Amino acid sequence: MPTLPINWILKNHISGAGAQSPVKLVITYAATQFDFKWKAPVGSTLTFNWGDGTTSDVSGNDATLVTTTSSYSGTGTYNFSITGDVLDLTWIDIEGQSFVSGTWTDWIFDNLTYLDVGDTGTDGDIEGYAALTSMTVLNVDSTTATGDAALLVGLTSLTSFSFNSTSVTWGANTTMSLTSATVNAASSGMSTSTQVDNFIDSFKASTGSTFNVAGTNAHRTAASNDDLNTLLANGNTITLNDVLGAELHTSLNAANDSATEAVTSFADYASTIDGATQVNSGADVLDMIPQGSEEVTNGDFASDLSGWTNPDAAWSWVGGEAVSDGTGSARLYQTALTNGLYYITTIDCTAYTSGTLDVRYKTLVGSALGQISATGTFTFAGRAEDVYFTLSTADSFIGTIDNVSVQELEVLGADLVTNGSFATDTDWNKGTGWTISGGTANCDGSQSGLTHLSQSMMTAGNDYIVKFTISNYSAGNILVQYGGSGDYSQYYTANGTYSFIGTSIGNAFLYFYGNADFIGSIDNVSVQKLTWGRQISDDSTNYSGFQFALPIDENSFAVPVDYVAESIVAQKFTGESNTTTGFTVANNALITSVTTPVNVGSFALNVESNSTPTADADCDIDFTVENTTVYRLSVDWRHIGTGDDWILQVEGVTAATRVVGNVTYVTKVYYYTTADTTTTVRFMESNIANDGGVVFDNLSLKKVTLS
Repeated sequence: MPTLPINWILKNHISGAGAQSPVKLVITYAATQFDFKWKAPVGSTLTFNWGDGTTSDVSGNDATLVTTTSSYSGTGTYNFSITGDVLDLTWIDIEGQSFVSGTWTDWIFDNLTYLDVGDTGTDGDIEGYAALTSMTVLNVDSTTATGDAALLVGLTSLTSFSFNSTSVTWGANTTMSLTSATVNAASSGMSTSTQVDNFIDSFKASTGSTFNVAGTNAHRTAASNDDLNTLLANGNTITLNDVLGAELHTSLNAANDSATEAVTSFADYASTIDGATQVNSGADVLDMIPQGSEEVTNGDFASDLSGWTNPDAAWSWVGGEAVSDGTGSARLYQTALTNGLYYITTIDCTAYTSGTLDVRYKTLVGSALGQISATGTFTFAGRAEDVYFTLSTADSFIGTIDNVSVQELEVLGADLVTNGSFATDTDWNKGTGWTISGGTANCDGSQSGLTHLSQSMMTAGNDYIVKFTISNYSAGNILVQYGGSGDYSQYYTANGTYSFIGTSIGNAFLYFYGNADFIGSIDNVSVQKLTWGRQISDDSTNYSGFQFALPIDENSFAVPVDYVAESIVAQKFTGESNTTTGFTVANNALITSVTTPVNVGSFALNVESNSTPTADADCDIDFTVENTTVYRLSVDWRHIGTGDDWILQVEGVTAATRVVGNVTYVTKVYYYTTADTTTTVRFMESNIANDGGVVFDNLSLKKVTLS
């Protein structure tokens, strides 16, 4: 008897409702029907056995995606399977359906090129897919997948490869060269540094691809530096568990100040921030401001709504996101903030149906900081008015949110005043005429000269902002002084809420000085140290020198002093240095600071040897580093002129080359292990006939911690 083809034999065993199909799943139906998206050739027929006693016969349509959907009429658990021409499947996609379980271990069909079972409850062994060398997409995210992904070395046609399962490892040092692919292994099971090093080595010959091996994986080791440099030089990007230290070069990069843009306007902002004046900078202000650690717990809703208070039971957890059912004013909140500090919030709205989601740095009372009424990523900044970070569903918001983040904008210190609300008659020094009662400090006018209300909380030499309220005013005037010989405020002669910025000199006291005639009350006193500011050029009458700043939004900040508004369109922040400080030249090289062409900020550095072409003309800068430690160098650079090569050297090793015609900025990232306590970064020509040079910008050097 002749031997029959294996596919023929299998097909004849996958026919009929009772046949043993490799595609068997369990569907837990509550409200969402199950979608099975697939492709198969014309002439192929699949029989869908839904588990509720019904079946559907559906024909393939070649490259056209077919979506076959269940029609369950009641909640329950259903045993689903597919029979018929199952082995003809070329595409399977059940991604994102967390109510589906089962295994995909046996879905190894000869013609299968696309498999996406991510974010489902399924499981399987990834190793069996090593034979399917035509696969273009293999996504087993968020499943209990197992196996050694390094065994899939032959799948070089992949454009998307995702195996976020802690039971999937990368055990071998193989070669897997991909082109324009995305490989996401951020939550996989590479528990040893050797596996992460192997991963980097395996993919180093890829081009134009993106890799993520951070998350739950181990750190790499210094042994992978060269392989990592090769991977990056081939136009790939990678996310690692490397921890970068402080910036060692601060005069020519975005970390110092990326907002070297013209100031476009000044306007009063008294209604929002401390009687301040708004400054529109034309730059991303929030990215310039140092940010603190994450304040929100479980902002990615990884497994539930833990960490959040859901008092109205209107929010639910579905597949790693928080979903609102539309109940009016329903809250989702955390106790996460410090009253009076400034914060930045980002929120992803991944699905939107109707209504508005209000964002507050306080309870439900009062106006919202911002609102969400569409899909997208949203950013809000402002000052906390309470300890609560609150999301509330105004106008019956129906939608889904994820990746909620709240970080302090480090522009103010904590409130230094004790008993600023005068709840008790304690903590304050009272001169003649002052008493504390009824929740205020009161001056009755019985004094015969200057009389003070004071408290010690400052440090001489620091700058502070004081905020306070005057009430029950009837006569005289009062002013504020920082320290025994520090800055004075204006005279205040009316009820109102005021703020004043100044420098404390002499001693640690905050003084309120009432004159001999002053009658009135003081309340709600707070004092905070100012920690972030920007230099403003001296071409303005009222805005010159260093100004402390508070954020308003992504593109503007406020100077919290009641300056006179004026129209100035030519102001600039400084931060990047218009200087060559720190650089030395040799062999007739010349270095100059230029304003064009730049890649970041307002300045770049130009190095060349046009006047006296000389072999090995170079420009150096030295950094003090820790010996035998990994560092990361990054620089944007481009070639100029018609000469030959210029090279970038780090500790005497050539890291990169730019040749004539390379006139577009590229970013070079280079990892190395130091051999001494000094690192020399050098730009050098490699040909005596070179009449060109290079322009470089955004130079950065940071220590890398690999543990």
